[in-house]
Amino acid sequence: MSESQSRRWCVNLDQSILSGYVYVLAAYLLWGMLGVYWNLLHPVNEFEVMAHRILWGFVVIIAIACVIPSKRVKLIHFIRGMHTNKGEFVRLCVASIAISTNWFVFIYAMMNGAAIEASLGLYITPLVSILIGVIVFHDRVDRRLVTAIALAFTGVILVTYGLGTFPFIALLLALTSGVYGLAKKKVKLDAVVGMAVETMIATPVAIGILLFFYTQHSLVFGSSIQVSMKLVLAGLLTVLPLLWFSKGVQTVSLTTVGFFQYITPTIVFLMGVFVFQSTVAVVEWIAFGLIWSSLLLYSLTLKKRKSSN
Repeated sequence: MSESQSRRWCVNLDQSILSGYVYVLAAYLLWGMLGVYWNLLHPVNEFEVMAHRILWGFVVIIAIACVIPSKRVKLIHFIRGMHTNKGEFVRLCVASIAISTNWFVFIYAMMNGAAIEASLGLYITPLVSILIGVIVFHDRVDRRLVTAIALAFTGVILVTYGLGTFPFIALLLALTSGVYGLAKKKVKLDAVVGMAVETMIATPVAIGILLFFYTQHSLVFGSSIQVSMKLVLAGLLTVLPLLWFSKGVQTVSLTTVGFFQYITPTIVFLMGVFVFQSTVAVVEWIAFGLIWSSLLLYSLTLKKRKSSN
């Protein structure tokens, strides 16, 4: 390779890595800002919002899969051979239930003034994933990770004390994310095709929910062009960050992604304090301090593992 070719290759590589950073950053920023979007739909019932998110998300991802020939072929091949690959389909069903539940809980939190608790769930998600890895895959953990998990657990106890109730929203968000990650780890399908199947599995339930609201004369969709467009747009806003993330992780290291993942809960936390005017008691600040400390330890562990490889 000549010097000019080598220089050109390095420039292209740098541009590819830079675009990867932009894609990943954009994905986490949009995931964080979606809280405001769900709050704007407050007059709509949370179940109807969720149903539209699944339905229109399915329409968008199927359209994308059909436009790209390679994705279309893979999707058709999977559907035709589904009866011979029941294990993969079961894993996708588990992933579909987990991510749908996760989406609903987050929408509910954003529409009912529970942004702080939601941010707690998003913060502890990586540590819950570690616990699942230890339990299911018998992953080894060092002292830093054990300390990080202990700090986060203490933080959750303090939040429970501060809220006066068990933090169901936070733990449901973390657990469903962990289960989703576990199911996806075992799925061999292409990311776009996998998401198409996941939303396809959940779509009949979404349609059933919408039909129920229609029969009860409480369906908001169609009553206003503005609200209806927001509900349709929910599908695109669901798929877009996932596509950006999938594109970005092709060139960005998982360690870097690990640091980026704290952008979303930080945005949600700041949104709860400054946008939704949620009050944060002293004990909750202490709890979040413990959780942030645990995440710092977790990040240092990731960095240490990366440098030792």
